[in-house]
Amino acid sequence: MKKIALFALTITMLIQVKAQESTNPSAENDHVFYKTIPQNLNIKDKIFIQNKSPYYILQVAVAIPDENGELVPLGLSSHISPNETWELASFENNYLKKLRGKSIAIKAKAAKIAVGENNNTSVWTPFGGIGVAHKELDPTILNSIKPSDITYDFNANLFEENHDLYIVLFSKGNKGVMDF
Repeated sequence: MKKIALFALTITMLIQVKAQESTNPSAENDHVFYKTIPQNLNIKDKIFIQNKSPYYILQVAVAIPDENGELVPLGLSSHISPNETWELASFENNYLKKLRGKSIAIKAKAAKIAVGENNNTSVWTPFGGIGVAHKELDPTILNSIKPSDITYDFNANLFEENHDLYIVLFSKGNKGVMDF
């Protein structure tokens, strides 16, 4: 009899916890995912983001949970085109060594939009003129993004290169990389 009462109490408590989670919008909609930095990565100085998704990343944030569970930002960035690599943060005194074996929180918001055309800007150097390739995004496109074109469905791989941490973001949506 005691076992049945204990079982019923446990089920009731689980239902209450689930009900509280479903009424808390951040419990299901915060779109934050966690990755553990492998202990064997020889990281020291910088964090880079590589956008290996077909989407234009509007915003990305990387943070580390402190001892109270609060997220402390490591770096923030915005406007990263597909196949672009961007320096997210730089640290002194080999700070990133402390992060090996720890989990980091990542959140990325992207849009399914056309980025624009490649353009070249002429830059004059002592060795002559050179063209710097870049992509332009029309501001009217950014202001007219439909909510249905926004995605948070990302996953990441972590690796080290030149003692820097690289976070490779890729889409994990229904069709993954072919969802454009």
